[in-house]
Amino acid sequence: MSPTSSRRNAQHNLSTSLLASSSQTSMLWNIQYLESLMKFINDSRNSQTIKLQSRINHFNSKMFAKIENMKMERNRILYENETKMKN
Repeated sequence: MSPTSSRRNAQHNLSTSLLASSSQTSMLWNIQYLESLMKFINDSRNSQTIKLQSRINHFNSKMFAKIENMKMERNRILYENETKMKN
């Protein structure tokens, strides 16, 4: 093999390895970007889930209070009716 052809082979090998390295770097960057995007989406989902759960809990506590008030009102009316019937 002549010195010129071995130099060409060395340059070709170097450029091929640089392309592979560049391609791998690009692939790693894309993977890191996709991972960060997935984390952002999951964090957003978790945030929305927490907000929704908070709204549901707030609604449930208000409904529980209303039901308790209705029970107390019913018991008050029943008690009034019983006392009226006794008199």
